[in-house]
Amino acid sequence: MVPAHGTVVYRVSTKNWLHAQPLVSAGLTLGESTPGIPAKITPVGQAFEATVTATNHAVVPVINPRVRLTVPSGWRVEGVSRQQKWVLRTGESVSGRWRIWPAETGKPELISSVDFGDVSITGTTELIVPPEIPRGTSALGDVRSAWESGGYGPVERDMSNGGWQPGDGKPLTINGNVYTKGMGAHAPTQMVYYLGGKCLAVASIVGIDDDRNDANKVGSASFEIWADGTKVADSGIRTWQDDPTSISAALTGATYMRLVVTDGGDTYSYDRGDWANLTGMARGARNPPAWPSFSAERTGCSHCPRRTVGAAVQGYSEGSQPHGRVRRQVVALKWSAGQDDRFVPGQRHRFGRQVHHAREPWVTAERDHIGQ
Repeated sequence: MVPAHGTVVYRVSTKNWLHAQPLVSAGLTLGESTPGIPAKITPVGQAFEATVTATNHAVVPVINPRVRLTVPSGWRVEGVSRQQKWVLRTGESVSGRWRIWPAETGKPELISSVDFGDVSITGTTELIVPPEIPRGTSALGDVRSAWESGGYGPVERDMSNGGWQPGDGKPLTINGNVYTKGMGAHAPTQMVYYLGGKCLAVASIVGIDDDRNDANKVGSASFEIWADGTKVADSGIRTWQDDPTSISAALTGATYMRLVVTDGGDTYSYDRGDWANLTGMARGARNPPAWPSFSAERTGCSHCPRRTVGAAVQGYSEGSQPHGRVRRQVVALKWSAGQDDRFVPGQRHRFGRQVHHAREPWVTAERDHIGQ
């Protein structure tokens, strides 16, 4: 009896079923990968494991099944384990496991096979062997990613997401601010870049694109940066009314970077998210990129009202070398883009203290030598 919405496949033949070829599958599964990163992304020279499993779906037994794995020419491969069963009954499986080292970038295929008698059944699995992010400073829209998944059509380069078709977007525009470089996406979106531990930092200006239906007053998303399995930056929810905001993160030592656009906790309607001026910096950069800049609110002190109080970039961890006499008092912060006091992502800043009798606001840092 077939359940509701179930599917049954019949094989019809004039032959006696005892003499028909048994229905046997040969599937391939890949080993564990970095959380959030598809297992099919397998960088050059980094070993991964693949398992070929053959399963007998027929009512007749299969005699002496043997599983095989074929890799592209020039790749290194070694067997880890292989089961052997002389008789494979209905519903039973046999498997083998191999360790593989990719040799070149591209989208090669692994061929999984099971042989029994004079029959050979095969299946193919496409891999992604990604290129590394280039040395120096790069506009990431010009760099080939390892993998992308767009919520409504492809992720666009140097234009907004328009719809299902590639190249159907408009200039990247966030609340009237137009950008010539960047990437346009629609939630839910993920973009994965292979860093190979060589990327130092990434920065972008993000927000909801103006290509929307203002009459419906919809469109919201959040923008996230992940280093391997750890979220290292989050814009918070940005709506169709919000101005562009800056997001950046240090990526030193990370193997992968994943850029995510979420639906903002509601529906996906008009959630066109722009990563404007998306810039990455890898080892070998001579000059730091044009990172987003901030200025801190400068207010008087209760003890010296004509003096100023300084604070640093939002979201970085502790580390400081203050000047002058320090009081442990909370400082109100106000952030604005494109003003004075430029900072490089990766510098560590401590805020929440006041500085007294200093000629300049306290803006000191423990540097990670990013962009220096």
